[in-house]
Formats: sequence, structure tokens, C-alpha cells
Amino acid sequence: MRRIDHICYHVDLDELIGNYISLLHHEDVVVVIHNPVNYTEYLKKYGFFFDEAEGAFDKIRIIQLNKVEEAVYLLRTINPIEGPVCSLWINGNRISDNIEENIKWSP
Repeated sequence: MRRIDHICYHVDLDELIGNYISLLHHEDVVVVIHNPVNYTEYLKKYGFFFDEAEGAFDKIRIIQLNKVEEAVYLLRTINPIEGPVCSLWINGNRISDNIEENIKWSP
């Protein structure tokens, strides 16, 4: 086997999301939906319609909102047991997700 000089870096998805949000949504309120392709029908119940062909391999989907209250409502509404895990980002900072105690889903 040929030896190849190299350096390997580990970059996890949360780090990539954080960099993306802080770069492109540093003044926005966004909800990040993880693995949306696995929950297409569930998300349609809430009025989210995505181009399924375009999103066939998506690992995340970003929803930009006008108000923090709307984002918090989404996190409290989307059940992480039946639906996707979602995280709330405000001004480039991760605030919470729908599985943490302070904002957990409630029926």
C-alpha cells in the first residue's frame, strides 16, 4: 500500500451547523430541523412543504422565522419522539432544542 502524507480532521455536524448559522444567519431566528427527509409526512401536518427531490439527501433543513415566540412554539409543538429533533438558534447562537427540559415538547 502506498503511503500518503495527510492530516485528518474530525468535524461533527453540530459544529458545521454552528458555523453555517453564525455565518449566514447571525441576525436571524432560525429553527434547524435534523433529518427532515425521514419526517416528510410529519412536517407536512404542520404546513411545511419541501421539494422532496431537492431534499432527498438533506441532513438538516433551516426554517427562518420572524419572531422568537414562533420559533419557541415550533420547538414545543414538534414532538421529538414522533418527529424530528429541532434546535433553536438566535443571532447565531444555539439556544435550545425540542428535547431539552426547558423547552421540551408537551401535548
